[in-house]
Amino acid sequence: EEHPFYTVFPNLLIKKSKPYTWYMRVEDLPAFLNLIKPVLEKRLAESYLVGYTGELKLNFYTHGIIIKFEKGRISSIEKMDNPDADKYCASFPNLTFLHILFGYRDIDELTDSMADCYISRKKPEAKVLLKILFPKKPSNIWPVE
Repeated sequence: EEHPFYTVFPNLLIKKSKPYTWYMRVEDLPAFLNLIKPVLEKRLAESYLVGYTGELKLNFYTHGIIIKFEKGRISSIEKMDNPDADKYCASFPNLTFLHILFGYRDIDELTDSMADCYISRKKPEAKVLLKILFPKKPSNIWPVE
């Protein structure tokens, strides 16, 4: 789209429309993450962090989630109440985490566009881990009948 032809002859090219964005919610985030745990583990197994052991602590300001990894497998996903922001790897206000969870945005887009979304400097592998587990992907949702 940066090519000069797009500027000079915009009407000669097929217009590409932006995708529609669904407004999605997750009632029980730890339960949902446990449901998709096989997909998350597969993504980790096919990444640079294969065999990762550690914790990914996500702060949502009113609560948080800790995902624990043992040798590349998710050993537990727990909700944490009253989070201490200093102890978390990444912080996401309100429902912004859902943007990366559903593949609408990647972690770089989210942290660049929203000041309250950030990765802790104390845990630099958190950004890589978030990119691996929650990559930006196009989706096509079909109704369940």
